[in-house]
Amino acid sequence: YEENKIMLIKQKRSEIIDEFIKNSPELESLLNNSFECQDYCFYRLFSDCSNLKELPAILSATKLASHCYESMFEGCTSLEKAPELPATMLETNCYKNMFNGCNSLINAPKLNATIFDNISDFYVCMFNNCTSLL
Repeated sequence: YEENKIMLIKQKRSEIIDEFIKNSPELESLLNNSFECQDYCFYRLFSDCSNLKELPAILSATKLASHCYESMFEGCTSLEKAPELPATMLETNCYKNMFNGCNSLINAPKLNATIFDNISDFYVCMFNNCTSLL
């Protein structure tokens, strides 16, 4: 029973976020801001949105905080193309599990980081279970 309940909640959450994405011109401006990300600012934002297929071409933040993009698109099984990730300054776990389970993803973005503030696990499992990567 609990497992079915969790599946229904995830499905409903995915439908709500999919509808938001379709009807929100602000989504692109939210994700393409050049602001400095705060800790956990986009953590699991679109996780398990199985209908999410397209994203803005770039996530333009250049300095990432701890866990800020962690699991952001984890489980987005329809996602085919990753956005550009121009960030050059990284903190702990900022990309952890970002695309984990995105098994339709066919491209991985170039990773441009040159400055690592707290040296720990930036890219851990970032593309884990991305079985369609070329």
